[in-house]
Amino acid sequence: MTRPAEYLNINKDKVYLKLAFAFFLIWLFFKGPLRHMLEANDLWLQYLLGLAPNFFAAITLAFWQTYITSSSPRITFFCVIIILGLGEIVQQFIPGQTPDVLDFISSLIGCFLAILFIKSRMDKQQKNGVA
Repeated sequence: MTRPAEYLNINKDKVYLKLAFAFFLIWLFFKGPLRHMLEANDLWLQYLLGLAPNFFAAITLAFWQTYITSSSPRITFFCVIIILGLGEIVQQFIPGQTPDVLDFISSLIGCFLAILFIKSRMDKQQKNGVA
């Protein structure tokens, strides 16, 4: 009988799951409570608070993708960018929402930073002989 972890090819390194959960909580915090607590009058701060959820969503999704599928950093990068890019495109059709190129760029930056961490961790594990 096949165990779910083997069937789903779940990564044995639980760090990715912990990071995905932590960045998901950060994403939630930036998506709602922080915006209401700050009520920023500064335009730059408002704009940064608007970009932060995309940044943290990309990081969260990259760590989750790596954990749940054990995919390579390259595959993870493309999956995350496609999902978040489609999210920006869909916003064209949702009343009250507008797609923003800077949202997509912040997603790219967040994903890129997560991929750098994932790649360095995988290389270190491979060097040390850890699966």
